[in-house]
Amino acid sequence: MKKFTLFFATMLFFSAFTFAQAKKTINWKEMTDFETLMNKAIQPVKLNKFDAVKENAPELYRSSKMLFASASESRFTKAETMKTMESLMIRCNDLWAAVHNKQSNDKIKAITTDVQNLYKKVSADIKQ
Repeated sequence: MKKFTLFFATMLFFSAFTFAQAKKTINWKEMTDFETLMNKAIQPVKLNKFDAVKENAPELYRSSKMLFASASESRFTKAETMKTMESLMIRCNDLWAAVHNKQSNDKIKAITTDVQNLYKKVSADIKQ
C-alpha cells in the first residue's frame, strides 16, 4: 500500500509540474499581445479589407520585436524557434515598409500570409 501511495503522489507531483510548465507558454503576455494585434490587423485582409493592416502595421512590427526580445530571455525557446521568430519580425518590418511605400494590396496580402504562417509555426513550436 505504501508503494502505491508513493507512486500516486509522485505521479500527481509530476502531473502538476508538467501542467504548470505548459501554462507558462500559454500565458506569455507578449505572445498574446502579438496574436491579438495580428488578428485585429490581418484577419480583415482575407476579406480584402486593408484599412486595419495599414493602420496597425507599425504596431505589429513593434509587437513582434517585443515578442522576439522576450523569447530570447526565455529558457523555453529553442534555437530553431528563435530563427522563425526573427523571420517573423523581419516580415512584420517588410509589411510596415510595404504599407509605408504604398505598395499594392496584392503585395501586402502576400506578406500578411507569410506573417500568419510564421506565427503559426512559432506557436506550434512553443506548445510542444
